[in-house]
Amino acid sequence: MEDLVAKLEGDLEEVNNLYPQIQDFIHDGNEKMAVDRIERCRATLSDLDHTLFDCQNILAGYQQTLLQMKNSNNKQEVVNEHTDVESG
Repeated sequence: MEDLVAKLEGDLEEVNNLYPQIQDFIHDGNEKMAVDRIERCRATLSDLDHTLFDCQNILAGYQQTLLQMKNSNNKQEVVNEHTDVESG
């Protein structure tokens, strides 16, 4: 998960660096370079979206596992309480 977070940080930094370049190229009338930087920015944003999706799935799975473990422990406690009542 830490690798994914580091990738997110890198992608965000790249977008942050590309945006002013796009503005400068547009301002200077260099549409060809602006289009190039926009394409790079879009590709990076797409990568960012995929990485966020991966993070979301990992965290949702982890959350589901914790919930299942909690429910399993609660069921075991009920069984133990029931067994203690019968033996007591």
